[in-house]
Amino acid sequence: QGLPQQITRQKKPSKKHDIVMKNLYWTKIQETKIEGTIWAEIDKHLGGNENAPGDDQKCLDPDMQKSLLENFCKHAPKPNISEEEEKKKKEEAERKKAIAQINLFDSKISQNVGIALAKLRMQNDEIITAIFRLDDEKLDLEKVKVLFQMAPHDEDLSTLKDFDGDREKLGKVEKFFDSTMKIPKYTSRLEAWIFTLSFQNDTSSQKAVLDHINAAIKQVDKSKNLLIILEIMLAVGNFLNAGTPRGGAYGIKIDYLKKFSDSKDLSGKKHLLHYVTSYSAKNYPELLKISEEFPDIDQASKNSLSQWFGDFTTFKKGKDHLKGQLEDAKKLKVKDENDRFVEVMEPIYAKVVETEKEMEEYYKKTEKNSNALLLKFGEDVKKVGIDIFFGELKEFLRLFDKAKTENHLREEKRKAKLKKEAAEAKKRAAKEMRNKSKMSRLKQSENLVDNIITKKRDQTPNDVLKEIDKNDRQTRESREAAASLSSSKGSKARTTVSAKSKKESDDNDAHAEQFGKIRSYADRNNKDGKSKKSSNAFGNLRRDNPSSSPIPSKRNLSVLQNGNKKEPVKQDSNVTNLGDFLAKSSDRVKRDRNPRK
Repeated sequence: QGLPQQITRQKKPSKKHDIVMKNLYWTKIQETKIEGTIWAEIDKHLGGNENAPGDDQKCLDPDMQKSLLENFCKHAPKPNISEEEEKKKKEEAERKKAIAQINLFDSKISQNVGIALAKLRMQNDEIITAIFRLDDEKLDLEKVKVLFQMAPHDEDLSTLKDFDGDREKLGKVEKFFDSTMKIPKYTSRLEAWIFTLSFQNDTSSQKAVLDHINAAIKQVDKSKNLLIILEIMLAVGNFLNAGTPRGGAYGIKIDYLKKFSDSKDLSGKKHLLHYVTSYSAKNYPELLKISEEFPDIDQASKNSLSQWFGDFTTFKKGKDHLKGQLEDAKKLKVKDENDRFVEVMEPIYAKVVETEKEMEEYYKKTEKNSNALLLKFGEDVKKVGIDIFFGELKEFLRLFDKAKTENHLREEKRKAKLKKEAAEAKKRAAKEMRNKSKMSRLKQSENLVDNIITKKRDQTPNDVLKEIDKNDRQTRESREAAASLSSSKGSKARTTVSAKSKKESDDNDAHAEQFGKIRSYADRNNKDGKSKKSSNAFGNLRRDNPSSSPIPSKRNLSVLQNGNKKEPVKQDSNVTNLGDFLAKSSDRVKRDRNPRK
């Protein structure tokens, strides 16, 4: 498709409002370039054609138009204005209307320059006087830069020179451009002034760059810990590369140090730098703070010497430009009374020349130190700049610190796990001790029962009779002690004790008679081989009389006297004597306490 056909359309009517409205500073498309665009379709939709434009105002209803008039007027209407004031306002408007402004430049230029002048808030004469006098209190560096950016071009000045009309009718921007023609080489002077205003800051920044580079060179050159780390990493690398063409290396390029973090171990959770930092922490703990030895390496890595030299070249060009402006200013035959350019700039120029020599010497010294450090680390000075070297070293130190931190966190996690496991083991041990103590007590109970069973199995009727005699003696001794004690008390107490003692005496006499029968029967049984039945009888005696001094009942006496004759006493059919009975009781106790068995 070719270019759209150019058709000249009629201008759209634009009736001015009675009040001043806020304008939109857009860029209009010329009428000749409307055809073939979307705007032609819109105009057609609005009822326009090639001969007459469409009416876009019909899109707005009266309420919308009223709202725009009320809210987007340039000045809010003042109610109750007097007739005299209204008359003066109309006269002023007529006077301004009579003085029609003449715009010589493009609307875009006028708009941009007009906005910049409004920000300065100074009259044209004030601006020109401040430039003549180089008054940095009224015009600081930022304002001078704004004036330089909106300075008129040669064609703009030519347009103004060719204008032969009434210069009072020129627009605001045209009048400003016209006033700048009073200053010889206006744009060049502004450029020289900008150079001198920024001279101090620029040279301070450039010197600071060289300071950081030289400081970083000194820090790296004198670091012993860095050499130890490089030794460890070289040893680790040669160990892994043993037997290969890459093994047996004397040194490596500085850019490979950071790649140690790319080599993962078999678990995939740790890389080679983790092992290096762990080894360093164990054998060389001072290495863990190596990053603190290079405080200037960060700034040194951000600026290259080539970039610095480019800025220095710009500085030298600014110095030469200032020199040329001074020479031109001195040649002027007619000077404005406010012109102080030579007076102000000559001492500044002398200082600039001195600073240039100092900075150039400092640069050469820094370049020499940089090359020496690069050669010391085996780098090619033509391929690797000092900023790249410091950048690689800074990245390695960052990864080293990161690996150190990760190792510390991993160790803390491991210690916490061990502490938890120790606490759990302690709980398990305490529980086992309680169980063991419980089992020990059960075992002691079982042993006690077994001992009793064994003892009773080994007893004979004579042993039982001896035990009864022993208990009888203890009873008699207790009775005698009680009788002795009662004799020292009142008659009432003696009567009570005597009655009680008499009753006990009668009981004991009856028992003694029975024990005599038991003793004689036991003797006969021992002769006749009936000890088993007698043991059973004594077992029944023990069961029926669990006190410390067992007294045989009539039933047990009957068993002892009748021998093998059965009595209506309920016994376990499996129990034949006292030992078996206790053994069976012990088994039952064991089953109750150990249900699993």
